[in-house]
Amino acid sequence: MAKRFVLPAPFGRLQLEKYDPPVIGMDIVRHVIDPGESQRFQKGDLIMSTGTIESEIPVLGLSTLPFSLCTAACGLYLDIGLAKVADRNDVAATHVLIWGANGGVGKLAKISGYSVAAVTSSNETTAQAQTRGSDYVFSRSDPDLIAKVKSVAPDQRLAFHTVVTEEPISKIVDCCKKPITVATAIKYTGAPIDGV
Repeated sequence: MAKRFVLPAPFGRLQLEKYDPPVIGMDIVRHVIDPGESQRFQKGDLIMSTGTIESEIPVLGLSTLPFSLCTAACGLYLDIGLAKVADRNDVAATHVLIWGANGGVGKLAKISGYSVAAVTSSNETTAQAQTRGSDYVFSRSDPDLIAKVKSVAPDQRLAFHTVVTEEPISKIVDCCKKPITVATAIKYTGAPIDGV
């Protein structure tokens, strides 16, 4: 992991002066050693990609955040095809079902103006999804889950599946109106599903 890059003035070649062994992933988290002429960063700021973070979370713990955000953004905006701002004139396209939710993926959808139905696996993740703004939060163990999801978004056709196992995929299909667009956090390798 790069610790210090130097760009000799005025148009020198960027040089890596210090580095740490890499942490597997595509993430950048480190303290600013020398901000140079930057007005945005101060020496000692803990940065992730290009922003500062004030946190007691260890650096290695923070290093997974950019990857998680990229997974959510790619799934929502590239795979499902969400617009950066929801089109309120197309009601069927403003609802998103997040299966395996704890709030992060749904929060990103909410920022873009979508209505989020979150299906969670535990009381802890239910609370997280609620505090992060999900419009509707359901427990996957609820025997009336499918009926409840359909009651709040009967024309829902968009879903993001974070767990990626076959049993929830079939429930997602039952919760949504076909044709369905489903993004998965990990590549789905199960049998093809009609209408998905």
